[in-house]
Amino acid sequence: TVHKSVLVSESLVNLDIASNVNFNLFAGAEKESIHMPSLNYLNLVDNNATVPLKFLGAKQFPKLMFLHLDGNQELRFDDLNFKSLSKNLEQLTIGRCNVKELPPYMSSFKYVYFFDARNNNISQVNTDFLDTLKEHDKHSMFEVLFAGNPVCQDSSVRDEIRNKVGELSCEPLCSIYCWSRNAGSNEFCDATCNSKECDYDQGECK
Repeated sequence: TVHKSVLVSESLVNLDIASNVNFNLFAGAEKESIHMPSLNYLNLVDNNATVPLKFLGAKQFPKLMFLHLDGNQELRFDDLNFKSLSKNLEQLTIGRCNVKELPPYMSSFKYVYFFDARNNNISQVNTDFLDTLKEHDKHSMFEVLFAGNPVCQDSSVRDEIRNKVGELSCEPLCSIYCWSRNAGSNEFCDATCNSKECDYDQGECK
């Protein structure tokens, strides 16, 4: 468990609670009671839990820039509170979350340069969202990942994705857990890529 005071911390900047199976950060919380004005980075990867996106909005997290939700139960984007995060969000990862479709409002996320939606059940991608992502293709960390979705099996949609956000956007990485195909070039041992199939983060984990 995490004490409820964490969700009203005024000074906390980074919160990483990944790989705690069945852990729900927002269990028993009310949307109105959450306010973390300094939080910049939130990592809830591989908790295999429900993440109620209605609790994730600009009123709760006005400075959130990096949000990682991979490896959780089905994400539902029907609450418009999540849309308000578009004001600041730069990285969003929702891989392995049983996502069936992306909401039309994703094109409002104007600052996202890193987007990972691998291994879901997404069969359509809004062209406007692809155009929005493409605006940042000169960013040094620009990467868009759709591998493992039906959109990458449909040749016409796959070609559109490749043309707009990169030839490798529908190609799998060395493992479903490794966060980026560029992880092996940062002179740092990335734990998610520290596996045999990833050549131990391309040799950086010795």
